[in-house]
Amino acid sequence: MSYEKGNKVIVKENLTIGRPYGNAEFVIAMAEFDGEEVTIAEVLPTPRQYKIEEDNKTYTWHEKMFVKP
Repeated sequence: MSYEKGNKVIVKENLTIGRPYGNAEFVIAMAEFDGEEVTIAEVLPTPRQYKIEEDNKTYTWHEKMFVKP
């Protein structure tokens, strides 16, 4: 499943710190968003990754880290 800029998604709970999801690693600072609804701020095309508004586009996310609200 792919998302577009502006889509609302929920960060999955219980993601494992240090584990890669798709082509993005889940790091400890990302854990503060567990279970939270966030907004896709940017779509990086190759490989397909995402930036979210709520972390000021700091971390790279993968669709495997999200579920639809």
